Amino acid sequence: TIGEGDFTSGFPVTAFIRTNDHPLPMTFTSRLSPEPSISRLYQQWQQLYRSQDWFGRISFDSEDSVTNFSRLELENYAQELEKSLNNWLNSQPFTLIEKELRAKLIPSEEVPIIIQTKDIQIQRLPWHLWDFFEHYQQTEVALSPTGNRKDKSPTQRNQIRILTILGSSTGIDVEADRLVLENLSNVETIFLVEPTLQKLHEYLWDEQGWDILCYSGHSSTQTDGNIGTILVNQNDSLKIKELKNALKKAIENDLQLAIFNSCDGLGLAKE
Repeated sequence: TIGEGDFTSGFPVTAFIRTNDHPLPMTFTSRLSPEPSISRLYQQWQQLYRSQDWFGRISFDSEDSVTNFSRLELENYAQELEKSLNNWLNSQPFTLIEKELRAKLIPSEEVPIIIQTKDIQIQRLPWHLWDFFEHYQQTEVALSPTGNRKDKSPTQRNQIRILTILGSSTGIDVEADRLVLENLSNVETIFLVEPTLQKLHEYLWDEQGWDILCYSGHSSTQTDGNIGTILVNQNDSLKIKELKNALKKAIENDLQLAIFNSCDGLGLAKE
């Protein structure tokens, strides 16, 4: 858990290590030192990335309208950001927590590592590039906000019900997602392909309810990280707040999980 702070003064950190066979976590406290270069490098990288003609999950190819110079410059910023991130995470006093993690974790075991913070800049960092993960390749890093969450027991159904929205697919392959979902056993999956806004709302209000909501397509987040938008079809985009009532109804009808397979999605998760 990374507490309130900034890259100029540093951040307080508390690490909790939980095991399946013990109810109480082991707890360690430390700090992340000041490292202003991380914020600067990220902003430079982000500005250059967003200045290009890429959108969402479109991959690099020979037809991209990107000059060799801008691509090389982007790669340089990315490499410098990765280097600065690892220098920060490998510096005192945070190495005290890293040593405890290395002492307690077994490289061959699957372990989720959850970064819990309210700070949008820390959430946006490429945590998967921390060189710690090179030695613990069965670990998976995830983000979580701080604070409490509501527990809700799911209704028992004969089949899991999944509502899948395949949004605007310009430049990306959403059919790969469809194939995965079609091959799940004992599951009822309904696909909405570039639906109208009215049709999407109708399905979210379905009285039978859904267990899982999946979205595949393009998305984006405002610079401050607070608002996320999905591109439902070629013409219509939706902010999460515009789905608030429909999502509340779906949750009342036992929606348990929402999966957004789309780029730049922190705003979606936060809302």
